[in-house]
Amino acid sequence: MQKATTDNLQIQLEKSKPRGVDALTVLLILLVMSAGISLAIIQTYIKKEIYYESREISKIQKEYNILKEEEVALKNSINQLRYENLVVDMITDINDTQE
Repeated sequence: MQKATTDNLQIQLEKSKPRGVDALTVLLILLVMSAGISLAIIQTYIKKEIYYESREISKIQKEYNILKEEEVALKNSINQLRYENLVVDMITDINDTQE
């Protein structure tokens, strides 16, 4: 009977002992927190870089579209000059033949 009370007393003492957080748990918590913060920082950096690259791509795309429009306008101008030159050549040929 005395042994049973001694066992009960030891169990009660173990239950009443304050259970603190050991150094390994603290280290693990700090490691997980630092990994989470590092991932958040990396993700923010990558999103920022993607944003700036997309702005640059958009700017280049606008310049490309402007150049394409200028190309079309220049081709039209060249065709108009060719037509005018052809008409002037025909008029001068007609005038030359009449004289």
